Amino acid sequence: MNTTKLSTLILSASMLMAGASVQAGDYPPIGSQSFSSLIKSVEAMDLGQIIEAEFDDDVFEVKVCSSQRSCYELDINPRTGTEISRKADDTSEILPPADAMSLSAIIESVEARDLGTITEAELDDGVWEIEIRGLGIKTKLKIDPMTGEQTAG
Repeated sequence: MNTTKLSTLILSASMLMAGASVQAGDYPPIGSQSFSSLIKSVEAMDLGQIIEAEFDDDVFEVKVCSSQRSCYELDINPRTGTEISRKADDTSEILPPADAMSLSAIIESVEARDLGTITEAELDDGVWEIEIRGLGIKTKLKIDPMTGEQTAG
Protein backbone atom coordinates (compact mmCIF):
# COMPACT_ATOMS: atom_id res chain seq x y z
CA MET A 1 0.00 0.00 0.00
CA ASN A 2 1.46 3.39 -0.92
CA THR A 3 1.86 6.14 1.67
CA THR A 4 -0.91 8.32 0.19
CA LYS A 5 -3.49 5.53 0.56
CA LEU A 6 -2.20 4.73 4.03
CA SER A 7 -2.43 8.40 5.06
CA THR A 8 -5.97 8.59 3.72
CA LEU A 9 -6.96 5.43 5.63
CA ILE A 10 -5.42 6.75 8.85
CA LEU A 11 -7.15 10.10 8.43
CA SER A 12 -10.47 8.40 7.68
CA ALA A 13 -10.14 6.23 10.77
CA SER A 14 -9.27 9.20 12.96
CA MET A 15 -12.24 11.10 11.51
CA LEU A 16 -14.54 8.21 12.39
CA MET A 17 -13.14 8.04 15.91
CA ALA A 18 -13.57 11.79 16.38
CA GLY A 19 -17.32 11.22 16.31
CA ALA A 20 -18.35 14.81 15.59
CA SER A 21 -21.72 14.72 13.88
CA VAL A 22 -22.48 16.73 10.77
CA GLN A 23 -25.87 18.05 9.70
CA ALA A 24 -26.98 18.11 6.05
CA GLY A 25 -27.14 21.95 6.15
CA ASP A 26 -23.44 22.09 7.00
CA TYR A 27 -22.57 21.34 3.38
CA PRO A 28 -22.63 23.75 0.43
CA PRO A 29 -25.61 23.12 -1.86
CA ILE A 30 -25.40 20.88 -4.92
CA GLY A 31 -24.00 22.88 -7.82
CA SER A 32 -21.65 24.95 -5.66
CA GLN A 33 -18.23 25.87 -6.94
CA SER A 34 -15.25 24.23 -5.30
CA PHE A 35 -13.90 25.92 -2.19
CA SER A 36 -10.66 26.73 -4.04
CA SER A 37 -12.58 28.39 -6.91
CA LEU A 38 -14.50 30.57 -4.48
CA ILE A 39 -11.26 31.54 -2.73
CA LYS A 40 -9.69 32.40 -6.11
CA SER A 41 -12.61 34.70 -6.92
CA VAL A 42 -12.08 36.58 -3.64
CA GLU A 43 -8.29 36.69 -4.15
CA ALA A 44 -8.94 38.28 -7.58
CA MET A 45 -10.79 41.15 -5.86
CA ASP A 46 -7.40 42.22 -4.45
CA LEU A 47 -8.83 43.50 -1.15
CA GLY A 48 -6.03 42.02 0.96
CA GLN A 49 -5.24 38.65 2.45
CA ILE A 50 -7.91 36.13 3.32
CA ILE A 51 -7.70 35.15 6.96
CA GLU A 52 -10.88 33.13 7.27
CA ALA A 53 -13.49 31.53 5.00
CA GLU A 54 -16.37 29.27 5.91
CA PHE A 55 -19.67 27.97 4.63
CA ASP A 56 -22.42 29.20 6.95
CA ASP A 57 -26.08 30.13 6.53
CA ASP A 58 -26.11 29.13 2.84
CA VAL A 59 -23.23 31.46 1.86
CA PHE A 60 -19.46 31.45 2.03
CA GLU A 61 -18.38 34.05 4.56
CA VAL A 62 -14.89 35.34 3.82
CA LYS A 63 -12.86 37.71 5.97
CA VAL A 64 -10.20 39.71 4.13
CA CYS A 65 -7.73 42.14 5.71
CA SER A 66 -5.21 44.51 4.16
CA SER A 67 -1.81 45.41 5.54
CA GLN A 68 -3.37 48.71 6.66
CA ARG A 69 -5.56 46.61 8.98
CA SER A 70 -8.79 47.41 7.18
CA CYS A 71 -10.89 44.26 7.15
CA TYR A 72 -14.06 43.22 5.35
CA GLU A 73 -16.47 40.37 5.76
CA LEU A 74 -17.79 39.24 2.40
CA ASP A 75 -20.74 36.98 1.71
CA ILE A 76 -20.12 34.96 -1.46
CA ASN A 77 -22.74 33.04 -3.43
CA PRO A 78 -21.58 29.38 -3.35
CA ARG A 79 -22.90 28.63 -6.87
CA THR A 80 -21.72 31.72 -8.76
CA GLY A 81 -18.76 32.95 -6.71
CA THR A 82 -20.16 36.48 -6.82
CA GLU A 83 -20.19 38.87 -3.89
CA ILE A 84 -23.59 39.18 -2.23
CA SER A 85 -22.65 41.69 0.45
CA ARG A 86 -19.68 43.37 2.11
CA LYS A 87 -19.32 44.99 5.48
CA ALA A 88 -16.39 46.59 7.24
CA ASP A 89 -14.93 44.68 10.18
CA ASP A 90 -12.73 46.54 12.64
CA THR A 91 -11.35 43.41 14.27
CA SER A 92 -7.54 43.39 14.22
CA GLU A 93 -6.26 40.13 12.80
CA ILE A 94 -2.88 38.49 12.27
CA LEU A 95 -2.14 38.19 8.55
CA PRO A 96 -0.40 35.27 6.87
CA PRO A 97 3.29 35.92 6.13
CA ALA A 98 3.77 38.12 3.05
CA ASP A 99 5.55 35.33 1.16
CA ALA A 100 3.08 32.59 2.16
CA MET A 101 1.38 30.37 -0.41
CA SER A 102 -1.98 31.62 -1.62
CA LEU A 103 -4.90 30.15 0.26
CA SER A 104 -6.40 28.93 -3.03
CA ALA A 105 -3.24 26.90 -3.76
CA ILE A 106 -3.34 25.37 -0.28
CA ILE A 107 -7.04 24.53 -0.64
CA GLU A 108 -6.45 23.00 -4.10
CA SER A 109 -3.80 20.68 -2.63
CA VAL A 110 -6.19 19.57 0.13
CA GLU A 111 -9.04 19.10 -2.38
CA ALA A 112 -6.74 16.87 -4.45
CA ARG A 113 -6.61 14.45 -1.50
CA ASP A 114 -10.36 13.86 -1.87
CA LEU A 115 -10.95 13.56 1.88
CA GLY A 116 -14.40 15.17 1.91
CA THR A 117 -15.98 18.59 1.52
CA ILE A 118 -13.92 21.54 2.71
CA THR A 119 -16.19 23.95 4.57
CA GLU A 120 -13.78 26.21 6.45
CA ALA A 121 -10.28 27.64 6.40
CA GLU A 122 -9.03 29.78 9.25
CA LEU A 123 -5.62 31.19 10.06
CA ASP A 124 -5.02 30.31 13.72
CA ASP A 125 -1.73 30.48 15.61
CA GLY A 126 0.19 30.90 12.38
CA VAL A 127 -1.24 27.84 10.59
CA TRP A 128 -4.25 27.25 8.38
CA GLU A 129 -6.90 25.07 9.98
CA ILE A 130 -8.85 23.43 7.18
CA GLU A 131 -12.16 21.86 8.17
CA ILE A 132 -13.25 18.85 6.15
CA ARG A 133 -16.62 17.16 6.40
CA GLY A 134 -17.13 13.66 5.18
CA LEU A 135 -18.35 10.25 6.27
CA GLY A 136 -20.85 11.95 8.58
CA ILE A 137 -18.20 13.68 10.70
CA LYS A 138 -15.82 16.62 10.56
CA THR A 139 -12.12 17.01 11.16
CA LYS A 140 -9.48 19.72 10.85
CA LEU A 141 -6.12 19.61 9.15
CA LYS A 142 -3.39 22.04 10.16
CA ILE A 143 -1.48 23.34 7.16
CA ASP A 144 1.73 25.39 7.18
CA PRO A 145 1.05 28.60 5.16
CA MET A 146 4.61 28.72 3.84
CA THR A 147 4.96 25.15 2.58
CA GLY A 148 1.38 23.89 2.23
CA GLU A 149 2.39 20.79 4.19
CA GLN A 150 0.26 19.27 6.93
CA THR A 151 1.66 19.91 10.41
CA ALA A 152 1.34 17.85 13.56
CA GLY A 153 -1.25 18.72 16.16
